[in-house]
Amino acid sequence: MNGIVRLGAHRSNRLGHAMRYGMNPHQAAEVVSGGPTVVNGEPSLINYLDALHAFALVHEADALTGRPAA
Repeated sequence: MNGIVRLGAHRSNRLGHAMRYGMNPHQAAEVVSGGPTVVNGEPSLINYLDALHAFALVHEADALTGRPAA
């Protein structure tokens, strides 16, 4: 993921992908980049963090074992 997560007020004049909320429901957030396609609903910051950390885990397992992990 090459996006930058910005916490703060959502600005409709910016190019980016709006999320439901940031880390907490009272926080607004958006990803400023061409993010992944969402099939149903809008992703939250937690969804992006889950994907980012899953990728890091697979990458680490690949590096430690020397074999494809995914």
